[in-house]
Amino acid sequence: MAFQLRHIAGSLDRLLTYAEGRALTAEQLLVLKAETNSDGSVKEILAELEVAIFRGSLRVRALASEDLALPRAIG
Repeated sequence: MAFQLRHIAGSLDRLLTYAEGRALTAEQLLVLKAETNSDGSVKEILAELEVAIFRGSLRVRALASEDLALPRAIG
C-alpha cells in the first residue's frame, strides 16, 4: 500500500508540473525512483499524501483557466 499512496502523491506533482508547462526537475525524478520505498508508518505515508493533495490543490487554483486547454507534452 505504501507504493500506491506514494505514487498517487508523486503522480499528482508530476502531472501538475506538466500542466504548468514545465519539465520535471532532478528532485522529482529522485522522488519517482523512491516511490517503491515502503519505509514509514501508515500515519506518515498518509501525511505525505495529505500534504501532496493540499499543495496540488493550491497549484490547480493557480492555473489560469485559459491554460487548461493548451496541449502539454508529458515526459
